[in-house]
Amino acid sequence: METPVQWEGTTPRPNSVSVVASSESTFKLVETGASKSLLREIDDEGLLALFAGKPVALVRRGPNQAELIFLSPEDAKGFPVQ
Repeated sequence: METPVQWEGTTPRPNSVSVVASSESTFKLVETGASKSLLREIDDEGLLALFAGKPVALVRRGPNQAELIFLSPEDAKGFPVQ
């Protein structure tokens, strides 16, 4: 069984090759697969619905760019979501 090489420093030395040895005891296989996204994309209506009762504006800056503006200065600082 080979002993893993410890890395010394954060930058390899010039004109050198770093070698890292592994064995079954130090090697772990991690597999990923297709899964449903944890994030759900919402449209403009869904975004505005999150702020129902708050004065906000959705300003278009281009075909794929928009900015949500809080019209009340107090809301721009943040507020609890219920």
